[in-house]
Amino acid sequence: MKRFVIAMIFVVVVAGLATRSDLCILRHFGNDAQLVWNDDEALLFIGNHESAWSMSYAEYGLEFLKAFLFRAVRLADVTHRWLTVVRYTDAGTTVFTVENLSGVSLTVVDGHIYDGDVRKWTGDRFESTTDAEAERVHQAWRTYDRHAPGGGWEFMGAVLRRAESESRFPMTISGKSVDWIVKRTNHSESISLKVGEATPETVWFADDRVKYVKRSEYDRVAKSEQF
Repeated sequence: MKRFVIAMIFVVVVAGLATRSDLCILRHFGNDAQLVWNDDEALLFIGNHESAWSMSYAEYGLEFLKAFLFRAVRLADVTHRWLTVVRYTDAGTTVFTVENLSGVSLTVVDGHIYDGDVRKWTGDRFESTTDAEAERVHQAWRTYDRHAPGGGWEFMGAVLRRAESESRFPMTISGKSVDWIVKRTNHSESISLKVGEATPETVWFADDRVKYVKRSEYDRVAKSEQF
């Protein structure tokens, strides 16, 4: 009888632990990136996406089984989207973060960088376009060649979506040789910036493998989520 009671207590404790929502999971993805540059500056716009889950160990076991048997993936409980903008000039490299925006469709009109017709890059952030600016973008689209914006600007899209394990995007800024280097492995992507003969500097990195994180990390993603 005593052994039976101990066994039951053990089962209850294990079941209780298994049903607690103590397991927090996080994954960071890179969406895509776009480059625009002229003789004086280069800007790299990189979309980011974090997915996070909170579940009990019992739920995790069930989700693992569903994924293995049916390739069914549970949608994220919370998400965090943001844009990393890397700006290079002769003065150096500056990195900006734009929250709640994970991708852009860039257009350069009259020397200004627009995301579609709704946002205009102001040097360190996006601001909503005025009606006049939106109309100017609409007019430009009638004859616009995205890969040759004109006005001394150049464009390169799908920076993170090349098939090669390493891609390079060379250019000349303020008379210096500048090379953006994109590297991919099975689970990670990185972008480095090489100026002249200097050692490349990593300016962005994403590892999309599952990470088991503290509750505070899950709460950070939940707090940043915007609909």
